[in-house]
Amino acid sequence: MDGREPDDIGAHGQPVEGSQPVERRSPAAVFKLLASETRVEILEALGDPPGTTRSFSALFDAVEMRDSGNFTYHLNELLGTFVRKQDEEYRLTHAGEQVVGSIHAGTYTTEAAIESTRTGDTCQLCGGALVFEYADETARVYCEDCGKGRTFSFPPGCLSEYDSGELPAVSARWYRTHVQRILDGFCPLCAGRMAGELSRGVRTDRTPPEPALATFECERCGNVRTVSAATIATFHPVVEGFLFEHGFDPREGPHSTVWEELDDSAERERSTDPLTVEVAFTHGGETVVTTVGPDATVTSVQRKSATRD
Repeated sequence: MDGREPDDIGAHGQPVEGSQPVERRSPAAVFKLLASETRVEILEALGDPPGTTRSFSALFDAVEMRDSGNFTYHLNELLGTFVRKQDEEYRLTHAGEQVVGSIHAGTYTTEAAIESTRTGDTCQLCGGALVFEYADETARVYCEDCGKGRTFSFPPGCLSEYDSGELPAVSARWYRTHVQRILDGFCPLCAGRMAGELSRGVRTDRTPPEPALATFECERCGNVRTVSAATIATFHPVVEGFLFEHGFDPREGPHSTVWEELDDSAERERSTDPLTVEVAFTHGGETVVTTVGPDATVTSVQRKSATRD
């Protein structure tokens, strides 16, 4: 046995009916293949630039090793998992591309921290100043008064690509891609299937009122993420079109800063069993109204004159 075994297991160890079985290797055996500077150099050479193909001789010349026999041994160890050979040319597999991408992103090799700094934006809940900080490969944007905010993974390699003053906005754009994957049903950690449900209605008894929330859970790894109903509504293409037509770009920063600049935004519960929430945005004499259903998806959306019932 080579450590491979069929895998048709899905949600929390339960078989997925109708799914295609895949072959899974021992993670320890796979990661052990990378425990060599020469092998990492081979991957980097094939990833510079992405999509590169090299002959044996060209690849040998690109790596700092003069013993061709030893080089061949290391290259052969990578074949099938991280490197593919076709027509006497070598190239990275998708797994190999992911490893090289992680190296560039600094995911496993970089340590960085940024002290708390104000973003220039204000908290939609209480009006306090929003603060950005970074440590342990994680970005955090929160209100220094009420403490509410969001925490999400952020590649440390991005820190050297931008001026420190740009990082709050850059991290907001990254967070947007993070949320988009969740709403599309993919776990940002393992790419497993994510299912959502409205888990909390609008808390009008709080001061200030707290928005409705949806919980998304990965059926494979159990990863849990929460997203506000207003954020789910904002990602809908009709709502995005409404915002763009009124001069707002939700890609430029936190959605809360866009909501603050609108003439009005409001949430209300349409039903409690099952829980459904209505989110409305108003600007320039027009309102877009969305309904977020129990499964945390937009079930209806309508644009209308703000004066029309």
